[in-house]
Amino acid sequence: MNRISQFSQHIMTTIIASFLGYASLASPQHVDAYIWAQGGQLQSASWDATTDTIVDSNARVFGADFGEDPFFPFASEDPGFGSNLLGSTINLNVLAGLSSWNGSEFVSFANASVIAEFGGASGNTTSGGGFSFLVGEGFHLHPSYFIEGMSGIDPANGIYLVSLNASSSSYSTSNTFWLVFNLGESEADHDAAIDWANANLVPTPAGLIAMLGGFPMASRRRRRSN
Repeated sequence: MNRISQFSQHIMTTIIASFLGYASLASPQHVDAYIWAQGGQLQSASWDATTDTIVDSNARVFGADFGEDPFFPFASEDPGFGSNLLGSTINLNVLAGLSSWNGSEFVSFANASVIAEFGGASGNTTSGGGFSFLVGEGFHLHPSYFIEGMSGIDPANGIYLVSLNASSSSYSTSNTFWLVFNLGESEADHDAAIDWANANLVPTPAGLIAMLGGFPMASRRRRRSN
C-alpha cells in the first residue's frame, strides 16, 4: 500500500473517531479556503468552517503544517475547502513550481515536490495537475497533501510555497492563491513566511491601504492544542 493510500485510510479512521468524540472535545480554531465567485470569476477567501463564516473575502494565502499526525510526518489534511457554488464542478489546479523560504523570501526549490490528492486524482508541484469536486449543500472537503523528496530521500525541514488556482466551466479561472506549508520549522518562522507571501504576492487594492493600517491579512493555519 502506497503512502497516499495509507494516509487516506488513516484520515477516515481519524474522522470517525473525531466524530464520535466531538461532543466532549473542543474544535481547534482555524481557517480553510473558500471558493466563491464575483463578476463571473472564481475567487478565494478564508473560511471558518466551525461557524460557517467568511473571515477574509480577499484571502489568497493559507498556512498549514506537515506532520501534525506523528504517524505521517510528511502529510497534512489542511487547509480544507468550502464553497457556496452549489451544483458547480470546481477544478483545483496545482501549478508547477515549488519554492522554499530562505529566511527573507521564497526562492525556487527543485529538491522536493508537494502533492495534493482527492478522490483518486492528484496534482503536484513538479508537473502540475489537480482534482475536481462537485459542490453540494454543506460542502466541506479536506484534500490530502504530501511532501516528497527527490529520489526517495526524505524532504528537508523547511517552509514551502505551493501555487494553485481554481477553474470551472461556468466561471473564469481564479487568480493564483498560495499554500504555505511548514515542515519542522518554528511557528515564528512560518508566520514570517506567511506574512511575506501575503505582502509580496497578493496585490492590495489601493483603496484599502489606508484602512489596513499595517494589520496582517494572512490566513493562519490550524494551531492544535497538545
